[in-house]
Amino acid sequence: MRGFRHIEQHADPAHALRQAGNPPGILLVDLLQIDRLVLHELSGSQAVTALANDGFHPVIVGTPNHVEVRGLTEDLEAFDVISTEEDVERLKPRWRFGVAAQTTQPIERVRHLASLIHRRFPLSQVRVAETVCVPTRLRQEAAEALAAACDVVVVVGGAGSNNTRELCTTCARHCERVLLVQGARDLRPEWFAGARVAGLTAGTSTPEDVIDEVEAAMRQIAKRRVA
Repeated sequence: MRGFRHIEQHADPAHALRQAGNPPGILLVDLLQIDRLVLHELSGSQAVTALANDGFHPVIVGTPNHVEVRGLTEDLEAFDVISTEEDVERLKPRWRFGVAAQTTQPIERVRHLASLIHRRFPLSQVRVAETVCVPTRLRQEAAEALAAACDVVVVVGGAGSNNTRELCTTCARHCERVLLVQGARDLRPEWFAGARVAGLTAGTSTPEDVIDEVEAAMRQIAKRRVA
């Protein structure tokens, strides 16, 4: 059995997988280059302010009391923060709802909750501002493609990081084995038992040297499997 096959960093991991073919062994795909490809042009606070100025009641998809949510809402007289379908049920009727989000929220969740608001208040206008930052959105979309093609996905990041938790949740929708590690020392060889394809990604704030160490450790595990 072969060991790792490393696929060069690519903005579209699904494309990289297609180009690689399907050799036996472990395939590693790294999503980290995504953050270097694009910039977020409109800040969340600007988008929320624009919604309020246009007469829309701001509804923020995010975690209550999160520092970013506080920053988005600090200048608003009235707003709601939601994260679940139950939160939508607690909203009061408004003629206009302006939906924005904490930048690390999965775009699918934002769109789903916005659609529920529209369904609950069919006579109201619902406008969605794309405040999920472009690197985060691309990372989430790429993670879905990666996870769907992998037997194991390793996510590197802090257990307390909202961004990392959301990345794990995104991957878990498409891969049964999603493993969160904070460093190479957390890896366990038995996690890769029977795996042919392994994916590697990380939270946006994870230091590159930590990610490099995890990648190196995964390669060593693959080599020991071959030996």
